[in-house]
Amino acid sequence: MSFRYVGSRDAQKGSRLDDYATVDVGFEQSFEFHGLEYTAKTFINNMTGTDYEEIAGYEMPEYLWGFQLGVRF
Repeated sequence: MSFRYVGSRDAQKGSRLDDYATVDVGFEQSFEFHGLEYTAKTFINNMTGTDYEEIAGYEMPEYLWGFQLGVRF
């Protein structure tokens, strides 16, 4: 779990970006199967659904979630 806060700041062309806070949560598990090492990950970024812009004019996704499976030979 991670928490990030960014204060308000000036943007290009004289505009101003609001402050925002986001919460990210994830889980990772490694295991072996038939002699190979696997890793499974699941995550949710911006779990609180905060509306924010890191760059003026480009809104970030309200929620971002995913699942990843990796294998090491």
